[in-house]
Amino acid sequence: MLRDTLINELKGTGIIEVIGDSISIQDTDFKILYQNRSHRNIVGDRIGEYCYKVVRGKDHVCEGCHLAMSFKDGKIYRVERSRETENGIMYAEITASVLKDSTGEIIAGIEVVRDITDRKLLEMELLYAKDKLETRVKERTEELVKTNEALKDAERKLRIYAKELEETNSALRVLLKQREKDQKELENNILSNMKYLIFPYLEKLKKNKSMSEDLVYLNIIESNIKEIISPFSSKMSYLYLNLTPREILIANLIKDGKQDKDIMKTLNVSLETVKSHRQRIRKKLDIYGKRTNLRIKLLSLTK
Repeated sequence: MLRDTLINELKGTGIIEVIGDSISIQDTDFKILYQNRSHRNIVGDRIGEYCYKVVRGKDHVCEGCHLAMSFKDGKIYRVERSRETENGIMYAEITASVLKDSTGEIIAGIEVVRDITDRKLLEMELLYAKDKLETRVKERTEELVKTNEALKDAERKLRIYAKELEETNSALRVLLKQREKDQKELENNILSNMKYLIFPYLEKLKKNKSMSEDLVYLNIIESNIKEIISPFSSKMSYLYLNLTPREILIANLIKDGKQDKDIMKTLNVSLETVKSHRQRIRKKLDIYGKRTNLRIKLLSLTK
């Protein structure tokens, strides 16, 4: 028969005998017709026995048998299988194909079993390493996302803090400006009160001949009062001490931008009186006969 002839030729070449893969030839009833050395080393010399009995210990064809599928359609099937051995799990790649005669009729099947244990173990190691790397990348990505969110939150808080600080600074500037204004008003009020309420009476006492013996004490009192108020008196306020109460009043109106006619109406005095006071103020400020604007001078003294 052609089948026997093919098997004898395979035996005669000797090449298939020394191939590392386990090779067997089976008839269409799955009876083993030929085994190479590798196949015998695995299952022993089983010529004439049924494959499903030798490999699986069954009395019928294995479910999903790849060689059975090849017998049906003549195609080549390649599958991977694993089984327990004394040394652990063995992984194998099994290839099933058919032998045909000259008429195309299937006369036998060839099963090639290749040990791929080392390759599978390496693949599993690589897969494990890949999963571990992906896990680490995922964890690191999550850490970076959290860090980035924390940085954004910190940046947002800093912007809020900076805005609050700017608003606080603006409020402080307003308060300081108002405090300076209030302080100047307080100083001017104190000096003005001293001018109106204290110094006139001191002058009267100094002119009283009956108090000539106390004149020294009056001078000391006046000097001490001026010494007390000197630290917080402005230049303008200090110069006001040399002006009469009427001159101080007119100087303030001039500083506020009032014209002579306005001052005349406000104080109910003549225009000549206003002009006379203006001249005396200019003399006391040492700008009489100069082209200096009196209002600008008064404003400069209060800065």
